[in-house]
Amino acid sequence: MGIEQDRIIAGPAKREDEVADRAVRPKSLADYVGQSTVKTQMDIFIQAARNRGEALDHVLIFGPPGLGKTTLANIIANELKVGLRQTSGPVLERPGDLAALLTNLEPRDVLFVDEIHRLSPVVEEVLYPAMEDSQLDLMIGEGPGARSIKLDLPPFTLVGATTRAGLLTSPLRDRFGIVQRLEFYSTEDLTKIVTRSASILKLHLQADGAHRIAERSRGTPRIANRLLRRVRDFAEVKADGLISAEVAIAALDMLAVDPQGFDMLDRKLLLTVIEKFEGGTGRRGQPGRGHERRARHHRGRHRAVSDSAGISDAHRSRPRRHAQRLCSFRTRGARDGPGLEFASVQGCGVVAASLKFSVPFRVYWEDTDAGGVVYYANYLKFMERCRTDWLRALGIDQLRLRAERQLQFAVVSVAVDFLRPAVLNDEILVTAELERLSGATIVFKQTITRGDVQLIDASARVACLDSCTLKARPIPKDLFVEWRNGQ
Repeated sequence: MGIEQDRIIAGPAKREDEVADRAVRPKSLADYVGQSTVKTQMDIFIQAARNRGEALDHVLIFGPPGLGKTTLANIIANELKVGLRQTSGPVLERPGDLAALLTNLEPRDVLFVDEIHRLSPVVEEVLYPAMEDSQLDLMIGEGPGARSIKLDLPPFTLVGATTRAGLLTSPLRDRFGIVQRLEFYSTEDLTKIVTRSASILKLHLQADGAHRIAERSRGTPRIANRLLRRVRDFAEVKADGLISAEVAIAALDMLAVDPQGFDMLDRKLLLTVIEKFEGGTGRRGQPGRGHERRARHHRGRHRAVSDSAGISDAHRSRPRRHAQRLCSFRTRGARDGPGLEFASVQGCGVVAASLKFSVPFRVYWEDTDAGGVVYYANYLKFMERCRTDWLRALGIDQLRLRAERQLQFAVVSVAVDFLRPAVLNDEILVTAELERLSGATIVFKQTITRGDVQLIDASARVACLDSCTLKARPIPKDLFVEWRNGQ
């Protein structure tokens, strides 16, 4: 837990956040940015309760950390023009602790309980009649002389906040008349939040600088405000206090927060999933039953990270079907994130972003059947020539590899979709793109096009072999680096 809290992109609040957030926290729904559906609904519910002179129905707010649950609770009290009493689930250890809070409430006041899923069962039982009947059932005395008394409570609104709604008991969850889920914010909304915070803190923030901070904030206002404060420190020392796009990028790169909002730990986690487990856990890679509790504990954070990386739930269950999305994550700089150096390790997957090679060909009689249509096996020949020319363009001579390193390459499998036929005299373009390197295997994505028309969509898996034993062997380290850098 300590490591998670120390990360600058962690969602849970730090001690410094509590003070800073109070300074920039909006006080009304009009100032509350984002969550349009929640705002619209709460505006109607609050106005209706205020017009009737009644307490608002009990409200449950849930969502990932840092999205504004506490802020929304404060806004509800401000909009109702009533008092706010604030506590948290772990603090209420005994029924007497809850009774002390409830008996001191004024009519229509708001009681905000953060982390309400952590209420003890004993305290939760006392809360039920208070929520339903505005009564407090208390036991006085012990043993044979103990008796139960009922205290009438003024009408009040309980606002409960939780990051883990699934841990709430059904009786407690059912007693909330209004349930609101907070979603991650768009970059546009976060840009407005950062701009507003900068105005309150009297910072010199340019619009493009605010956008750069917002796009690396993982959809979370708390992280956006935290990054803004760190970028402010950098700007005051390095740029005379002016936060431009260039200054923001330099500051965030220094903090090792990449354009997707990932830090070093995120990148290591995702690369481990990609390289060691081929993008997720299949039947062979499912964790044992002993890991399920930990998996549930971290599910929210891992899902936020994987969604940011473009890895969907469907991909986690079908790691091979959407492998290109994982490849795109690696080509976006996951390994070379700010503050990291590339380390090529034999046996680990590496993908190059720019290794795409095309060769034009013309179709002759020798390539076609009697009807002038290219014979299907000749498409394999075209693709093989393209891969060979790709190696040659990189300065890799296959004869020299065999003589000096005892290496050679052999096709293991080819999957081809024949979309359109090529015919005599057609000018076609054959393309080979390096999709994945993994240990002794190279995977190519290959296409054949005629102008704007795609004829062939294929994938070829090539193995690196020892030329003496014809057994698979790892691709040498220097070739990993050369292919990755396109040299």
